[in-house]
Amino acid sequence: MSETVMQFLENLDDNTHSMVKNMMSTILSFGKTYIDYVRDFDSENGFMFSGGSKMNDLMNSEKVMSDGHSGCSAALTMRNCQYMLQRYPINDIETGLYFKDNDDISIDIKGEGRTLFKTYDKMDNYNKKACDVWASKGIDEAVNYMTRGITTGEMSYSEMRERYG
Repeated sequence: MSETVMQFLENLDDNTHSMVKNMMSTILSFGKTYIDYVRDFDSENGFMFSGGSKMNDLMNSEKVMSDGHSGCSAALTMRNCQYMLQRYPINDIETGLYFKDNDDISIDIKGEGRTLFKTYDKMDNYNKKACDVWASKGIDEAVNYMTRGITTGEMSYSEMRERYG
């Protein structure tokens, strides 16, 4: 069985995970040209000594700059992002980046949402968790839970709708 993006991310220490998350979300926000650039990168000079406008754009983004990279940590972070882009679908990467942050909400999937929806057992874990928040804390908290990624800038409205309907 091959490793999932979630397993890969869970094996990173918190600092590395944060740097990979910031770099990857920046790469994804710049679009397909940057995704292809990182995924297919193969310069003998490595990421940090390759120069060019794409590397400058990535390294000068606000999220990436907030990590205070050295040349070494930036290169390793780029290699982690390249590894992910070469192995996992973009949707899985986006979900994985968001999930770890959202996982700190103190709601375990306990099945409380079954009282609200007969289809609860057929839902994915995101929707089960949202239903459990709804059942235990009310609709306002459920909406806050589902839109948290939008308010933090970690996901778009369309990504939220894709996840929760």
